[in-house]
Amino acid sequence: MRILYLFILLCLIGTAVFILHPSVPPKFNYGDTAYSHSLDNGLTVITKSTHKVPLAAVRLVVKAGSATEGRFTGSGISHFVEHMLFKGAAGLPVGEIEKRIKSYGGYINAQTSHDTTEVHLIVKSDHLDDALSLLSDFVFNTSFDESEFGKERDVILGEIRMNRDEPSHRASALLWETAYLAHPYRYPVIGYEDLFKQIKRDDLVEYHKSKYTPNNCILSIVGDIDESEVMRSCENTFGKLPRRTEVQSMSPQEPLQMSERKAEEQIEGLKLSRLVVAFHSTSLADAALYPLDLLAAALGQGESSRLHNSLVKQKKLAYGVSSYNYTPRDPGLFIVSVTLEERNIEAALKEVLAEIKNIKSRALRGSELEKVRRSVLSDYIYGKESIGAQADDYASSYASTGDYNFYQRYINGLNAVKTYDITRAAARYLNDENMTVVALVPKKVVPASKSNRGTGKKEFNIRKVALRNGATLLFDSDNSLPVISMSVVFKGGVRAEDERTNGISHLFSDMLLKGTKSRSAEWFSEATESRGILFGSFSGRNSFGISLKCLKGDFDLSLKIVSDILKNAAFTERELKISKALQLAAIKAQDEDIFATASKELLKTIFVSHPYGMPELGTPLSVERLKRSDLMDYYASYAVPENMVVAVFGDIDSAAQRKVEKAFGSLRKGGFKEIVAAGEQEQLAPRKDVKEMPKEQAVLMLGYPGADVKNPDRYALDVINYILGREGGRLYMDIREKLGLSYTLGSFSVFGLDPGYNAFYIATTSKNIADARNIILSHLRSLKSEGPTREEMDLAGNGLLGGYYRGLEINSDVAFEAALDELYGVGYDDIFKYPDMIKAVTGQDVIRAAKRYFADSKLNEIAVVPVASPKPAAKAKGPPIGVTGVK
Repeated sequence: MRILYLFILLCLIGTAVFILHPSVPPKFNYGDTAYSHSLDNGLTVITKSTHKVPLAAVRLVVKAGSATEGRFTGSGISHFVEHMLFKGAAGLPVGEIEKRIKSYGGYINAQTSHDTTEVHLIVKSDHLDDALSLLSDFVFNTSFDESEFGKERDVILGEIRMNRDEPSHRASALLWETAYLAHPYRYPVIGYEDLFKQIKRDDLVEYHKSKYTPNNCILSIVGDIDESEVMRSCENTFGKLPRRTEVQSMSPQEPLQMSERKAEEQIEGLKLSRLVVAFHSTSLADAALYPLDLLAAALGQGESSRLHNSLVKQKKLAYGVSSYNYTPRDPGLFIVSVTLEERNIEAALKEVLAEIKNIKSRALRGSELEKVRRSVLSDYIYGKESIGAQADDYASSYASTGDYNFYQRYINGLNAVKTYDITRAAARYLNDENMTVVALVPKKVVPASKSNRGTGKKEFNIRKVALRNGATLLFDSDNSLPVISMSVVFKGGVRAEDERTNGISHLFSDMLLKGTKSRSAEWFSEATESRGILFGSFSGRNSFGISLKCLKGDFDLSLKIVSDILKNAAFTERELKISKALQLAAIKAQDEDIFATASKELLKTIFVSHPYGMPELGTPLSVERLKRSDLMDYYASYAVPENMVVAVFGDIDSAAQRKVEKAFGSLRKGGFKEIVAAGEQEQLAPRKDVKEMPKEQAVLMLGYPGADVKNPDRYALDVINYILGREGGRLYMDIREKLGLSYTLGSFSVFGLDPGYNAFYIATTSKNIADARNIILSHLRSLKSEGPTREEMDLAGNGLLGGYYRGLEINSDVAFEAALDELYGVGYDDIFKYPDMIKAVTGQDVIRAAKRYFADSKLNEIAVVPVASPKPAAKAKGPPIGVTGVK
């Protein structure tokens, strides 16, 4: 089903030692209450007050998507209107909307789906009234300026091209147009290029007038609010909008599928094939929703799922598999997606169908049903922490079902499912006559081609404990939800690698979760997934580690698992072979991605001698050479208490803290030696390279050597990135808004234990690369000579602080950040100094930083362009198209 972020309270489960006890279905207690209101003009308003952080989240859902477009069906007009919402209204010139939202310390975005268009925004709560007034104005009084129409048209055409370059979009598009023959779900949300080009400005005005009426919208507001004041504000803004007759677009009913459908598309340059098997499913209101959602989890969600075990682990036919039951307003699809080599497609398809047949004939075991039920339900509580997720939940639930509390019915439905319900649903829906199979494969022959309000806030009281063995522990208690998050971090990553061992940190972090001397990888997957414990590992350029999130009742088990991993990781040859194959497949996937390729080439160019220039995944040669003995050496050298920081945040008490101290205090010292990476000589002249790929888009990346995590210049660099690279920034306004040269662009800085880098990126066409490059360099010169305006400094300050507060909402995010800051030597409380440091940045600081870091001699330039004369990809049916438009 569509992701609904739900409140769920603690599921109490005994977890003594390592014994897996049967799960108890979660009980539901939603705490703070949401309320629904209806204005006289038909607008539905849903509100909920919660004072965790001084923010308010607003979601406006318009029941207008690609399936409601009537005579414009297939053109992507809903998505086009979504883009034009931000291009001005009376008294709101282009760029003013984003500018004001940023001045409110906020964030804004929008997206279009099959059934709806949604505007998402989060602002500091003391600016909520202003934000609601602005939202009402620009959404319902859009000007559809003729010049902006042309520019945005070109931007969306660029987005369509970008979707054609992305294999996941191509596979999705091929699936939907093959599975559906009549219903408009078959058409891409972004539209077919030829139909999109036929849209006129007057068409946008007509469609907007017919759909953007208050009686066709739902508004949800969650956060640090006074509900009576919010409703008065809604009456004074949205309440003045006139009710209008909404032109209904009745979707044709999809005829019953009578036989299997197949389609294949060949793509030049594709390195990993995609196989998608789908069955017509249910709508959100159908009772079969619940068993099908659980069946999807049993088949392909998690490493202990049936298809992961058979396809990835046992038979090694695939690199990855997932399954989900997509249920929009009208009947959707039950989808199994597999990433694999082309030679394994037939065998993998047989295995998928065999597993489905097994479920029909032998049903799920009771313990397996309880595991997937617990896993599906526990996911929701993790997603309910943020006010944005809550606002999404209420608005989307109401739009799809007419019930903003639909989640209560959904939870009850899941808890009522029996094993025979799943067997019955599988027999009804997952049969050959109802099946569609599509595949993306490498192109067989490559011919010559042609060119083309608040005062509410979250309090953190972090307690630091230094253990005798050198480990550092950080604790913070928050009992607002029965959730505990843990981050265990170590210095390492690419910075600790050389050419021979490149990729070992990533491989090592993956292998940490693949079993211990007494417990298998399958046991760990079963133990965590049966309780909905989110367990993962990470590896970056400076560090690696383990993270987890669990319900309070499962913390003892989670702690025992982490302790066992750090003491007794096995690194078996069997699991090593699997993990190496997956890492090699991931390298292949990166090599077919235009952004990943540009980024990898940029780092090689900036860092000539420092290990930061090596790819995090390693190279095929280096990964192939890694042995179990290498992992054991890495384990003994870096996964030791003297090199470790542990952060445990959430619903913990003193007893839980003592257990953590005991578990990590029992680890033995390992004689850790500080990592000293090879130095990088000062760059004295610009560097440039061009790469070719069989893509339609081109990507330009400009990079400069940067600062380390202890350098106070990082705050001025954050301000520079905000002024230049954020939506509504200088580059956005000049490159996208004024000239329409790109849909995707931005800038960022990466700070490491050693000096990192600053980068600018843009996706465009080959002919526009030079213009885009000149604009970026022109603005850098302007910053160095003239500096930012006062208005830009104010916007950057408010915008960065708004993002900062959003980052404090989720305990696991704060725990991870605090642990890394402590590990890197800046202190666990560095995150809380950020507001003062940003407020202290002056225009002169920006000028000094721009001169220091963006000197012409330090420029590194990478362009990835289409190969000469690429032909359109061969396709079994219909043009290749993208499926989703997101602003």
